[in-house]
Amino acid sequence: MDAVHSIEFAEPATEASNIWKLALEKSFESVVIYDARGHVAFWNEAASRLYGFSSADAVNGFSLPTALENVTPVFEALREGRWEGSITRLRKDGAAIRVKVRAETFANRPGSPPNMVVEYGVLADEPLTDHATADRIRKLEASEDRYKLLLDNLPVALWQVDASMMKDIFYDLKDGGVSDFTRYLKENPDLVEMACDAVTVTSTNSLATELFGAPGSERLLGPVRYIFEEDREAAANVMVARFEGKGNHTQRLKIRTFDERLLDVFFMVSYPHRSSVVDATILMMVDITDRVRLEQQLRQIEAEFAHASRVSTLGEMVSSIAHEVRQPLTVILTDGETSLRVMDKDPANWPKARQMVSRIVESAERANEIIDMIKEMASKQAPVTVALDVNDVVRQALRLIYNESKSRSIELQCRLSPDLPEIPGDAVQLEQVVVNLLMNAFQAIDGGSVTLRRVIIETSFCDGSIILTVEDSGPGVPPAILDKIFNSFFSTKNSGMGMGLAICRSIVDAHGGSIRAESGNGGGGIFQVAFPVGAGQEHT
Repeated sequence: MDAVHSIEFAEPATEASNIWKLALEKSFESVVIYDARGHVAFWNEAASRLYGFSSADAVNGFSLPTALENVTPVFEALREGRWEGSITRLRKDGAAIRVKVRAETFANRPGSPPNMVVEYGVLADEPLTDHATADRIRKLEASEDRYKLLLDNLPVALWQVDASMMKDIFYDLKDGGVSDFTRYLKENPDLVEMACDAVTVTSTNSLATELFGAPGSERLLGPVRYIFEEDREAAANVMVARFEGKGNHTQRLKIRTFDERLLDVFFMVSYPHRSSVVDATILMMVDITDRVRLEQQLRQIEAEFAHASRVSTLGEMVSSIAHEVRQPLTVILTDGETSLRVMDKDPANWPKARQMVSRIVESAERANEIIDMIKEMASKQAPVTVALDVNDVVRQALRLIYNESKSRSIELQCRLSPDLPEIPGDAVQLEQVVVNLLMNAFQAIDGGSVTLRRVIIETSFCDGSIILTVEDSGPGVPPAILDKIFNSFFSTKNSGMGMGLAICRSIVDAHGGSIRAESGNGGGGIFQVAFPVGAGQEHT
């Protein structure tokens, strides 16, 4: 008779249940499934080796020699959901062995048979002789007590989980040619759901109990599903990191506690660093809810300052804006009067009138565009992330700033590199960066005794990043203030708010980029912004 026995799984079988069944059969641990009477309904090759049975033994429906004695308290304990401990068992040849066991019911397992108990066992020590049994048991228990004491006194909420079943699944998938596990999980979401039930918490510390508002540590034992209830994608991330052989994984995670609090936590996973009999993975959490709330408040304050800075900049440019709007209005007025005159003639010059009306429409559209630009800059709204061409952002900012440069007699040179890749970002915020840098350059030129009044704005692509450079012909940036120039409220102008460059840095940081300043070799200031392409910028 074969040593591995069949067991009926729920139909129809799913990808998750088929993989799980295969994992039971191939598990490196001893797997024994008992029916409600405590009799063996299934066991795998590892169980045969552990208890010294061969394929010739009739084991189907057979109770192990000490099964009824030792399984009964396990069944009683399982009323709480899960049991773990060490049990002395007898092999077929009568030798006593110490088996480290964890057992659970099949509740909520995808495709599993109901009303049964599965026992996972590993050899806790070498075979025991009668005179050594008591001493070895005492040492094992003392070691377990020290380990539990260490876990309970760590200053972070901690979970120890058993993911041994997933190890066999990962091996089978790799053998089957799966390399892009992220894509595989998207195509087979049932595997994530199965893992949330198959991976189980075996122990926790008091801080974990406190964090989740649980009445006792027993409430945290069992499947890890409750940890990922608010963020199933995080469960997939943990699986991907393990599949790819990483030693650790960290991310932010939202959790729902048992007393219905929604918390932000910093989530850390430490995987076994070498293959072991027990695949003990450690999960740790640190409550960062207050920190996240403060970060949100800080972002709100930064948004308020950014809005104030835009309004202040528009105030400085009011004369240029008035001139910009007056131009199309003047054309509208002139062309309207001309149209009336040509239509009053007898006969009316309709082609000429049609030409004048077309110019009126074009000028009205131009006036509307200017008003829309000013409205966007002055508006107070939440950021909207879209795919952006940095060159388009620069052109839009230049349209707003052009008359300001003319009124100050500053030459603007624009050198935009063609075919730049797009980046995710908010158009209004990035336009504000360009406008702030240009206004800063204008003010630097006005504040210095320079003959050449020129600003160069340039875009390029270098080393995987889009580079935006603004270079002015002013007196340059003194070395003593290079490390302060982007600080909030720092200004070299008596009337300055000290927020323009600080806001630039805040916006650039939020778009995953970097900004720096330096003095040019021939004088003048150089401000350079870099936006990495394809680096997964997170814009908030």
